[in-house]
Amino acid sequence: KYLREPAKLNYLLSVFYKKILKYSILIFSIIFVFSPQLMELLKTNEFGVVAIAIIVMFTQIFLSFILGISNGIQKFKIQSGLVAIQSGLKLITAYYLIIFGYGVFGALFSIFLANIVTIFLGYLLLKKNILGKKQKFLERGISKYSKRVIAFTVIPTFLITFDVLLVKFFFPSQ
Repeated sequence: KYLREPAKLNYLLSVFYKKILKYSILIFSIIFVFSPQLMELLKTNEFGVVAIAIIVMFTQIFLSFILGISNGIQKFKIQSGLVAIQSGLKLITAYYLIIFGYGVFGALFSIFLANIVTIFLGYLLLKKNILGKKQKFLERGISKYSKRVIAFTVIPTFLITFDVLLVKFFFPSQ
């Protein structure tokens, strides 16, 4: 239904983007406050590892938003291409950064870099759906459905990335 009404879809996307931005800044500000405890949990004295982990979580939410848009407007080729680019970039950069001795920080930085590149490319490819003309409407029904979609997009993405932190937790740094 909303594919035939792009102005309403654009309005809905802008509303959700603002909500995601507001809540994610709040959540990750709280996490940032507890970063000393996270450093202890991850057995590291390097604040950079914790900071990049927090930033990776923050970018995961926006990556999920971009992938959710491409899925919602049935641009499956764009979605598949973005996931392939993200995975390839993550794999290649993580390999080289780890080889060059950056360890867990390098792995997390590669995830961050892949997320940023994918978000930027997704934004460019979906710009007309994000920045186009908007028409306000009552979004309660779709909002309730979309919260579940966002949760089921963000949670698996976190689980996929969480393994890097588990490696840091269970194995020594050297």
